[in-house]
Amino acid sequence: MKSLSLSTPIQDLFMVGKTYAQRLKKLDIKTVEDLLCHYPFRYDDFRRISPISQLQPGEKTTIQG
Repeated sequence: MKSLSLSTPIQDLFMVGKTYAQRLKKLDIKTVEDLLCHYPFRYDDFRRISPISQLQPGEKTTIQG
């Protein structure tokens, strides 16, 4: 097994091919360290399910059908 460090290029990781590495590069993720330090900028919580009758215009919610 290959040894990894924080400076290992992202394309050297298992299951990261050329196409996926290009997508990560657009997010400025070029090394293992960049990947570990990349945090999401938003989080959407869809656990709360709303009845259709209570929906409001522009509201993001989850409904069940």
